[in-house]
Amino acid sequence: MTFEWTKEEVQMIKRLWASPESQPALKIIIESLGMFHRSSFTPDPHITAFNEGRRYVAISLTEAINANLSEENGSNTDRGHVPTATERAAI
Repeated sequence: MTFEWTKEEVQMIKRLWASPESQPALKIIIESLGMFHRSSFTPDPHITAFNEGRRYVAISLTEAINANLSEENGSNTDRGHVPTATERAAI
């Protein structure tokens, strides 16, 4: 389950992603702070849970960036969508 963005929020995030000035900052948030391409597991279950929270933010942002806004109902993403390797590599 990921965050349920509004259409306006998705549009805002997509504008940020399209901007050469802000895209590097979003990449840092998603990849480094959000641990998008790393395992969240540690021997300490509390740290693992914390890391999963970080990954939740990264995955939610990625889904907003990759969302299809042409859906009639205004929904932001396919709630069951898991980013593909190609989508993750594009970040």
